[in-house]
Amino acid sequence: RIATAADEEPLSVPVDAAASGIIVDGHTDPVRVYTTVVSDGRRHMSMLTSSDLADWTTTDLGTAIERSIVAVGDGLVAAAPYHGAVQIWDVSDDGAIEALSPITVPEEDWKVTALARDAQSVLVAVSRRTQEQDWEPALLSSVDGGVTWSAPEPLPGDGKDPSVREVLVQAGTFIVLGHHRSDVDWDEEH
Repeated sequence: RIATAADEEPLSVPVDAAASGIIVDGHTDPVRVYTTVVSDGRRHMSMLTSSDLADWTTTDLGTAIERSIVAVGDGLVAAAPYHGAVQIWDVSDDGAIEALSPITVPEEDWKVTALARDAQSVLVAVSRRTQEQDWEPALLSSVDGGVTWSAPEPLPGDGKDPSVREVLVQAGTFIVLGHHRSDVDWDEEH
């Protein structure tokens, strides 16, 4: 169900009751809801789209993406790292799927947290486990539509438990939203 400020009651989304995975790409118009159903040991994906959040169209994506989807944005779909690589796919409005070049990652723990695209520029936010067993956010980018990728660039900051929650595009500029914890000094004199 989707709740909006304009509607008194949440709106229904016709998601298959057997779906084991649901992830929403609200960066596109129309909005996309990707669902995964596991059947006969294979992942089967569908894409539901709506411009008004009331009427939905379902597009069968089949078994072309047989991985656990962890992040979506601007028509891109990213899977969890597998065998030292992060795979991202471009899913068009009609359901055609094209794989971007995989992003090679070390064998350490990595996870994709967000991604976005503006024309041929793609920004992927990841978190990687450090030797201290903390998670460190970093950004990888591509200026050629995912053919080549930059090295990961750690994000600045000295707070605890930093993370990236969202990557947005506004007027051709990537905006990275995240958070970190800071120790608070509860000095009563201030």
